[in-house]
Amino acid sequence: MSQETVLVVDDNRVNRRLAEVLLTKAGYEVRAAADASQAEQLVKEFRPRLILMDLRLPDSGGLELTRRLREDPAAKDALIIAFTADQAEGEEEKAKSAGCDGYIAKPIDARTFMEQIRRYLEPSAAPVSSDPVEVPAEIRREFITEGHESSRAWAEADAASLDLDSLRRAVHHWIGIGGTLGYPEITSRARELEAVLDTSPEQASFVEMRDLFASALAAGFEPCAAVPMQAGIFGFDPQEFARIRSAFEAVNFVAIDLGTLTEGLSLEFFATHDLIVLNACTESGMRAWESAFGREDFQTPVLMIAPLPPVQPYASPADFVFAPWEPEEISFRAQRILSRSAPAEKRRMVLLADDDEMVHALLKAAFDKVNVECRSARDGRAALDAIRDLSPDAAILDIGMPRISGLTVLTEIRKAPETRELPILMLTARKQKSEVSMALGFGANDYVVKPFDPTDVVARLLRLLP
Repeated sequence: MSQETVLVVDDNRVNRRLAEVLLTKAGYEVRAAADASQAEQLVKEFRPRLILMDLRLPDSGGLELTRRLREDPAAKDALIIAFTADQAEGEEEKAKSAGCDGYIAKPIDARTFMEQIRRYLEPSAAPVSSDPVEVPAEIRREFITEGHESSRAWAEADAASLDLDSLRRAVHHWIGIGGTLGYPEITSRARELEAVLDTSPEQASFVEMRDLFASALAAGFEPCAAVPMQAGIFGFDPQEFARIRSAFEAVNFVAIDLGTLTEGLSLEFFATHDLIVLNACTESGMRAWESAFGREDFQTPVLMIAPLPPVQPYASPADFVFAPWEPEEISFRAQRILSRSAPAEKRRMVLLADDDEMVHALLKAAFDKVNVECRSARDGRAALDAIRDLSPDAAILDIGMPRISGLTVLTEIRKAPETRELPILMLTARKQKSEVSMALGFGANDYVVKPFDPTDVVARLLRLLP
């Protein structure tokens, strides 16, 4: 467990508490400051290794505080990461000019936030899986209750009497944390309201925000969550099942060990599962296929793990994985089966920008296994044109590309409003700490160093997709 120290500087109590929950759960030692003076005192006492700096502080802006800390011997070795919902053009450049080492945009994704932090502190370390962090209900309660009270008061008040600075701080807070707590509509509407406050404050209305908070209040303090797919795993020993379960959890599947015997298990029982993964490399697995899973009236899709070559023809399982198998392959095949049986939806697309033909061949084959379309660009200019024309769901960028570098492409993507939120994974042979930090600071969501494992790249990219 890491013993690194982190200081969170944010004037909003809910923001501070959420960051503390996530960081503490990951094993970091955490302190929090509500303003610049408190932050400067804690820097001297606590000597943090990393500082998460909100750029909007009431007594002294985050940029000004960063400049002062860069002159303070107590903070000379600290990493300072801008931690803000500000996404206007040029904000990242301003943060870096002031002395920030990176930039993390709010709202954060609680599933990937700790990997972002870890990448700054240990840029050369391999990624690690972690248990999902459950946000305490009291944080949601405080956010929704305060938001409802303030938005209702402002919706009913005379516009001329409102304090514009207070409104902007509140809206900035809603943008930064709504999506993280499971209320993306609040973040989306607040971002629209912020634009109105910046251009035509006299036209700002808080009625929609009031109604959104009222709906959230009426629904309670747990956001709606997608029900994970459930796969019954049959015929594997405990060690094999543990490997499969870990791979399934990474893609929000629930793996349930069904053991090795079908006696006493009805068709109705199996119908409660979205998929069956059957190990037909064993005698018990073959018997289960013949007596249950291979029957014409068995409706649940079956992913069969079979010997290579098959010892006999099989009826019609949904798909095969041939031994020797890897759990990630089973996970990918399972996703593909269920995507076929799910209601039709737009096939997701990723743009791969790299000048190496072998990289394209490897990753296109890997993405095809999970039903993700992979489009290609061979240089930076072609990548920008393709992103504009194709509107992909995510992009993979090499840093050292012809014509325009991957970092320049990344910067241009983050500047344009229509691509600002596009998930970006950097895939490059460059592994210097400064370049990793630069890529993440410019807005990359993840970073993979060549040589790479295609399965790892696909798994990382799938976690970034909405």
